[in-house]
Amino acid sequence: MARRVIETFAGNAGIVAQAAPDFSYGFEFAERGTLSIVAAEDGQRIIVCLSRRPRRAGSSVLKDLLDIAGYDPFSGAMVHAGLALDGALALAIDMDEPRFDLQSLDEALSRLDELHRSIS
Repeated sequence: MARRVIETFAGNAGIVAQAAPDFSYGFEFAERGTLSIVAAEDGQRIIVCLSRRPRRAGSSVLKDLLDIAGYDPFSGAMVHAGLALDGALALAIDMDEPRFDLQSLDEALSRLDELHRSIS
């Protein structure tokens, strides 16, 4: 089911969904950054991650990133935050696999984008 959702999402964006060897998917967007979608190790959840380089520098960006981590009342999900080796800020939401559909993927991407904009 997740593969069909991802392929539909990609088709709607006019791109081709190509799975990596680990069955994850990655998409580069000019404004939004890098979207990664991967199944959790337990196979019961899907992780949706959006990463991008911060527009401003300094320790306040990292503090703002960490402040976002935790329960998000707007999405009803836990938001996970991290810093990539290249300095990109990563925000992720995971959801139960049965709940993963096109609408939940669109909502997760929109919310992660909104959170990124609040710290950049």
